[in-house]
Amino acid sequence: MRFRDAIKKVLKDKKITQTALAEKLGYSHQSAVAMPIMKDNITLSVLLEWLDVLDYELVIQPKRGAGKRKVGEYVIEKEEK
Repeated sequence: MRFRDAIKKVLKDKKITQTALAEKLGYSHQSAVAMPIMKDNITLSVLLEWLDVLDYELVIQPKRGAGKRKVGEYVIEKEEK
């Protein structure tokens, strides 16, 4: 799953719009959230800020391999080119 897909899924799960996320982050425009999602380009510090506002956290752990994840767990993987 790519970053943008994970963020979209979290927003959907929490029933939060991009506009609402932008407001929670103190941004004046929804595009401050939409553009990084659309471009699939965000810095780690911004990602951590967004996740904190959404009550999520970034966890680094060894790969578990195939299998089901708990509801609300998302794996962001390297994009295949």
